Amino acid sequence: MKMRFPRLPLLMAAGIIVGINSQVRFAWAQG
Repeated sequence: MKMRFPRLPLLMAAGIIVGINSQVRFAWAQG
């Protein structure tokens, strides 16, 4: 059985990073 790295964790990590980036940008825009 080959261990193929699923794409779902990668997508979730990318979504979390994008969410943090948007939050930081929003805070910067307000500050």
